[in-house]
Amino acid sequence: MRLTLFLIAFCTAVTTNGQSITLSIGPSQPVGAFASQNGAQEGAGLARIGGVLDLSYQHPLHGGPFGFSAGLRARLNPMNEDANLAYPKSRDTGYTYTVDKTSWEAGGIFVGAYYRKALSSKLSVEAGVSVGGVYTVLPALSATGLRKSVLYPGSQDYQTVRANKAHALAPSILPRLGIRYPLTSHFSFTLHAAFCYLRPTFKNITEWVESTQGLNVPGLYSFANSAGPIIGYDQTRNITQSMCTVDLDAGLSLRL
Repeated sequence: MRLTLFLIAFCTAVTTNGQSITLSIGPSQPVGAFASQNGAQEGAGLARIGGVLDLSYQHPLHGGPFGFSAGLRARLNPMNEDANLAYPKSRDTGYTYTVDKTSWEAGGIFVGAYYRKALSSKLSVEAGVSVGGVYTVLPALSATGLRKSVLYPGSQDYQTVRANKAHALAPSILPRLGIRYPLTSHFSFTLHAAFCYLRPTFKNITEWVESTQGLNVPGLYSFANSAGPIIGYDQTRNITQSMCTVDLDAGLSLRL
């Protein structure tokens, strides 16, 4: 509430010329540990290229090249499910897995400052940096594995691999560089490249692996249907995960 009142007061104190609202969308490329596909490596994000959606407001200070910005930003990056099973595969050989598709999610509020310089009567370049608070989601893991039974010939062994979904709030820094090209007196085309630094900590993540040998009824995948005992192991830990990306977004800006 205090932040909202501050922004209203600040907007009232500066000129209203040149205000704009921009909606943009584009690809989001994981980098660093977030992009690592080595499921056996601690900190590997197993993230794939996804998408980013940005809604921002820009307000120049007294009509000059400097201004402040505020906006909402959301991002989604699919996870490489097969790589996520590197740990159970290293302990139990021969299983063929079916994995639910999941994605990393992030969405937050950003405020910052920018500088804009005209290169010609049409084209201008702008650079800025924003800071914000981001709500992040660690996706759940749910997989089932089947193999020919070792102890019960003609039957199947059954395994489940699970991890709980988790949420975390984290600070983020977002430097951006882009161009702006006016299409009409009110609309402009924008193109920006941005680096998003994000490193949340997810708490109390429990991973379960449970197995049984010999299913009594073929096609009924349940531990209650097993001929053998249920064997399992689990671990609970906190995970600090890099979620850094390089984003490229194109959009349309409306001059107010």
